[in-house]
Amino acid sequence: MQAVVKSSKKEMLQSLGIIAIFIVFLSIYLQTHKPDIWKVSPTFVAGKLTLIGNEGKFGIIKMNNPRTDLFRSGRGGLYYLYFWGKADDISGKYRLTATHKNSGQTVQLYEWPIVKGANDAGAVGQSGGRFGLNETGLWKLSVTVNEKPFDQIIVDVVP
Repeated sequence: MQAVVKSSKKEMLQSLGIIAIFIVFLSIYLQTHKPDIWKVSPTFVAGKLTLIGNEGKFGIIKMNNPRTDLFRSGRGGLYYLYFWGKADDISGKYRLTATHKNSGQTVQLYEWPIVKGANDAGAVGQSGGRFGLNETGLWKLSVTVNEKPFDQIIVDVVP
């Protein structure tokens, strides 16, 4: 009878060891392969404007024909970008890059200084830019300020 109990305890410990190893490997996998959620960023109202982005952090609006799609494939446009946060963190230059969901293609769209002061969105800083995207589908726009990651949004480029 003691042999059976010792055997079942040994099997239980082996099973627990296998489960522990599985949990460790799953944790490592999830840390290195975080799922990317490609959902179009929401719109929000800031001051007099309706922007696309993350309220209280970053927003973008198309200035020429703002009532049309934000991005149309192969067509550039004039955009205003608005930045919220601590004034010290929002100074200098911003850089905007875009990565296509399906192809993985990454392009630099624009780099320009951020202007502080009163603006229509009530943001800490703003800037403009003229750029476009050449392929339809979802794109992740990544914003850095003075070479530090600032925010990311997802946009849908239509034909």
